[in-house]
Amino acid sequence: MDGELFGVLKLQEEDALRPDDAAGRLLYRNVSSVWLQVADSVSNKVYEAPVEKVESECVVLRLSSQMCSDLKLYDTCDTDVNAQFQLNRTPLCQMHEAVDRLTKGQLRLIFPEPRTETVKSDVSHNFRY
Repeated sequence: MDGELFGVLKLQEEDALRPDDAAGRLLYRNVSSVWLQVADSVSNKVYEAPVEKVESECVVLRLSSQMCSDLKLYDTCDTDVNAQFQLNRTPLCQMHEAVDRLTKGQLRLIFPEPRTETVKSDVSHNFRY
């Protein structure tokens, strides 16, 4: 839309996302928007920005034309913001509901009963030179 911008929320090096850790998986899969407030602002106004793309060192946001107008944002400015990621709990609730629907016999397929077995090793060494 006219007046919208894309904003890049840069993450600190120590906060870089990895898709194989819990925080990374959560952000990649379950965050669809971010609440933003200008840092050190006297205003309590908060804006919601949809997440367009998640990368390891940044999150790309779509900034509404209203937000850009209110905060006087333009395509080459830098602005410090306070950000709060908004978790979309629906996929998590759906996964929990699916597990709850499983019967006792089906749970064993997902979570096998622990067994202790002895592993025998029969190794013969026949070397020819």
